[in-house]
Amino acid sequence: MSLPKIKNVEKESNLGYVYAVSGPVVTAERMAGTAMYELVRVGHEELVGEIIKLEGDMATIQVYEETCVLFVL
Repeated sequence: MSLPKIKNVEKESNLGYVYAVSGPVVTAERMAGTAMYELVRVGHEELVGEIIKLEGDMATIQVYEETCVLFVL
């Protein structure tokens, strides 16, 4: 089973936000309802990553693609 693109599933405004980027590790907020080891899409480029830590509504994500296209506003 392939991971669907965000735009094909639901509005991006209903999803979490990138909080910090440090190399291939991304911290995201508003991630309540997700699970450990869940595959997720990250950022507007929809990079593939895996949740490796959950703490409240914050998630630490290991991204498996180049993260230089990600930024925090």
